[in-house]
Amino acid sequence: RLMQMDKMGAKLYSNEIFFEREKVKRLHVYPNPVSNELRIELPVTSFSRTAVAIFDYTGKLVASKEIMLTANQQYTTVETSHLPAGTYTVKCYWRDELYIAKIIKQ
Repeated sequence: RLMQMDKMGAKLYSNEIFFEREKVKRLHVYPNPVSNELRIELPVTSFSRTAVAIFDYTGKLVASKEIMLTANQQYTTVETSHLPAGTYTVKCYWRDELYIAKIIKQ
């Protein structure tokens, strides 16, 4: 349970006892470190439309791309040449699951 305390010191407890945690899976990306173009693979089994998002170390969205994948083409590429050198997080949702990868931009 969560406890919230106001400025006067009064405590209020939440009624929620259980929180559902999001399923997180490893996103397959390469090359890593990346220079100009990142290849992203998802294990899709049918036609799927989703989005790929890249966040910098502060959590700011720096790139995104809507993608369409099929069982015959389970990958896409994302241009990364415009990104400064650093560490980034790549996220993609597919079928209520979150796929995440950390990448290094050279």
